[in-house]
Amino acid sequence: MPNGYLAEYTEGAVHAQYRYDAKGNRLFCILTYTQKEMPQDVRRLVRSTYYDYTIGWVKEIHEADVTCYLVHVEDSTAWKDLVVRDGEMTVWHEFNK
Repeated sequence: MPNGYLAEYTEGAVHAQYRYDAKGNRLFCILTYTQKEMPQDVRRLVRSTYYDYTIGWVKEIHEADVTCYLVHVEDSTAWKDLVVRDGEMTVWHEFNK
């Protein structure tokens, strides 16, 4: 990639992407997986509020010392992308079907 490198692999149900700068320093990492691979505390937080929604996918993002989760949920009328960080959840995108 221009100005760096991208490494990707899949292990089981987890797809990983690691981005490095031109000197080989890791910039960020994104792990993509399903509800089954979610950390229990994150899953519990999402399901406690969006219990009628289906969790479609999860992206676990690591940058520097920060880890956050982007969680896609949907029901029959809408879908939402949620951000979970430090035990707090916010709606990032929301669309009606």
